[in-house]
Amino acid sequence: MQWEVGGEFELRDSSLAHPEECDLLSAQSWRLPPGECRLVQNGQAALLTALRDARYGAKLMDAWLPSYLCASMVQPFRQSGLEVHYYPVDGHLAPVDGLWALAVGHGSVVLYVNYFGFPVSATAQDLAQQQHNRGAVTILDMTHSLFNIAPDEIPCSNYTVASLRKWAGLPDGGLVWKRGSRFSMPLDADSTDGGFGRARLVAGLMKGLYCDGILSQKDGYHTLFGMAEDIADGCTAAVPMSRVSCTMWGQLDTVAIVSARRANYAALASGISRLQSLHLFQETLPQGVCPLGCPIVLPRRDDLRIFLTSHGVYCPIHWQLPTDVATGFPGSQSVSATMLTLPCDQRYTRNDMERVVTLMTEWDGSRPRSRDDGVA
Repeated sequence: MQWEVGGEFELRDSSLAHPEECDLLSAQSWRLPPGECRLVQNGQAALLTALRDARYGAKLMDAWLPSYLCASMVQPFRQSGLEVHYYPVDGHLAPVDGLWALAVGHGSVVLYVNYFGFPVSATAQDLAQQQHNRGAVTILDMTHSLFNIAPDEIPCSNYTVASLRKWAGLPDGGLVWKRGSRFSMPLDADSTDGGFGRARLVAGLMKGLYCDGILSQKDGYHTLFGMAEDIADGCTAAVPMSRVSCTMWGQLDTVAIVSARRANYAALASGISRLQSLHLFQETLPQGVCPLGCPIVLPRRDDLRIFLTSHGVYCPIHWQLPTDVATGFPGSQSVSATMLTLPCDQRYTRNDMERVVTLMTEWDGSRPRSRDDGVA
């Protein structure tokens, strides 16, 4: 069996069997206030659904997005014909108040992100409330806080969206919720996802075969996962989440997932505290938070990432910023250049995390010391 940590989730035949009845369309099942939930193929489709619904009842002209975000999140706003602007965030990923906040009102939609599941800042909550009061449409991306005790931390948000496939080996899956009422338009039931879910399903099964030592090469499933992302970027339809993914989500042991992720985060945090050239982005994991990953900060981020990759540990970068955020947002640029997310999900045990820490300790010990080490 191949040992590796991180990367896309692998799938095995056993996860596709034993369908169970599970109500995934009630707001209560997602610990959200009253409203309507829809399940779509991914997070981009969830954003598209929210934007189309918002435009049905109002004329939207512009969108305000955080300057620290994944480039793929911008696409639905452009596809919806909105002029995209960015607002600054600081080194703690809280929005920076300023003139931009006053520009948001009627005709605007503003996106807030619950980064890494850590509590939304008081600044974000205050700004969102003020903008909501001026008639703006507010959307919260709660992908990173999906398994938190309180996932929706902006009480005035009109919509909440999430990508479900970041948390488990789902071929597809996105959630969109509308506060207090039903959506004005149906899903694109007659459209397709362009093969997105099927490509990811086959890729996940192939990775499972690789992890079990049956396949010897990664190229096949890497190509399929990449193809699926290209399909998602070009898709303009929001279609229902597949029955396969609904079945798989209904089988998840969420209590075990939360417990495993918190324990793995704690194991990483304990080891990282002894290292000199890096530090945790969030020193303490708050109660009620289920971590998506364990973000760390270090000046030589790319060096560590290359070293870990060579030893079978695959760490995502959250995020490589959109090209139009290349200048003018120093807080976002600094975080993007120095942050690395260590996997700590439910696939792994404490032994796996200790092995990752051992590798990081080896790398840390080989580094020449400088005044900048450990400071971002």
